[in-house]
Amino acid sequence: MEKENKETKPRFIPLTFDFMFKSLFATERNMKILTALLSDYTNKPYKELEGKIRILNSELIKNHFKEKGKRVDTLIEVDNVLYNLEMNTSYYKGLLERNTSYISKVYSEHQITKETYVDTKRCIQINFNLFKVKRSNNLRDIYKIRNNKNKELTENIEIHHVNIQRDENICYNKDTEEKIYKWGKVLTSTNMEELERNVKFMGELGKEFVSEVNRLNSDEFIIGLYDGELHDKKVKEQMRRDAIEEGLKEGLQKGKLEGIKENNINNAKKMLNKNCDVKFISDITGLSVKFINKLKVSKA
Repeated sequence: MEKENKETKPRFIPLTFDFMFKSLFATERNMKILTALLSDYTNKPYKELEGKIRILNSELIKNHFKEKGKRVDTLIEVDNVLYNLEMNTSYYKGLLERNTSYISKVYSEHQITKETYVDTKRCIQINFNLFKVKRSNNLRDIYKIRNNKNKELTENIEIHHVNIQRDENICYNKDTEEKIYKWGKVLTSTNMEELERNVKFMGELGKEFVSEVNRLNSDEFIIGLYDGELHDKKVKEQMRRDAIEEGLKEGLQKGKLEGIKENNINNAKKMLNKNCDVKFISDITGLSVKFINKLKVSKA
């Protein structure tokens, strides 16, 4: 009888999982981690951002951890700029339009609260993508509203797409984007050992980061949400495969029947050429007398 004392690897929920990402970067508890990310992303000193960041929907995010299927976007404010952080793990038709619609909505709603349009805050959406947007090999693509002569209409709306997929051939500017690239490596870590290697550039904060990930990997709500999402994905994938298989079977069956019918028509034409009786041809081929008479007329 085998011993049941084998060591099992600790659970590792991907940092790209929506609620894991929000737990790390959109809660007051992890303000240091969020500050470090924004510091490296905007190329602003950590001290310059420290204490100035406000998470606009942290309570909403916290409460929704317990509600499966609820999705809350990460919205923060710093230095009079609104940042919307998005983690996009897979591409689907309409995703880019959906994200563009959301940041436009944030911009519009904020504008209503201001006395003049000049007071409107800048809105920047940062999309961390696990896929290439329009086949770009850049680490970061920044989209703005410009005319056909590349003249900027407004500086108040920006949409950033950051390619964090595990691609060593990604192009980045070593001076301004090296740390963003390293954050991408952190976010796409596949196990704890890899994560510990990838966070070394953070120094002491890296140890805090790993400790927090360990804690979240034991959080029953996040585990339940992650397992639920995995189950839903498996069910949807099985349904997709079943539909494809059923479609192939129907196609083969249809093709087989059409082939038999075509063969019977050819045989009927041959028998008509030999002046066989229409009723006799119908009995042999299974085709209706009416159909065979039509063949006879068209042949005449």
